[in-house]
Amino acid sequence: GNILNSKKGAFGAGADRFEDKLTSLKSFGTKYLSGNISGDLIVWIGTSIAKKSKKAMFTKPIDAIFTTTDFAFVGDRNGNVIILNDQLQRLHGFNITAEKEILQSMDIGINAFFYEEGRLIIGTRGNEVYEYSFSIENG
Repeated sequence: GNILNSKKGAFGAGADRFEDKLTSLKSFGTKYLSGNISGDLIVWIGTSIAKKSKKAMFTKPIDAIFTTTDFAFVGDRNGNVIILNDQLQRLHGFNITAEKEILQSMDIGINAFFYEEGRLIIGTRGNEVYEYSFSIENG
């Protein structure tokens, strides 16, 4: 079944399938969020899968997840960012290339997030750091 059992870095019933390899993991209240190489967001309660996105959230691996008490920030290797509320409902999404002037030669994959009081800091695989200022309403 969908149990958290390790098999060479892969987890769950499909541990033999390359597309189920986990790429990120972060706690979110009583749940855990993980991303996989196929771009799926997986929600865990304990060692069992509670929910897996019906279709991939992204077309590239989810490499970064950052959580606060109320929000989860999820990013992929194409520079896409999705912001979820504590019920895992999508509040906002964007691509960093549409929001900022970024050199096309840079690796725009999202590697890290930090959010505090309206400031979202995003680190990319190309060693660039971008800051976004906005307000989020949890609704």
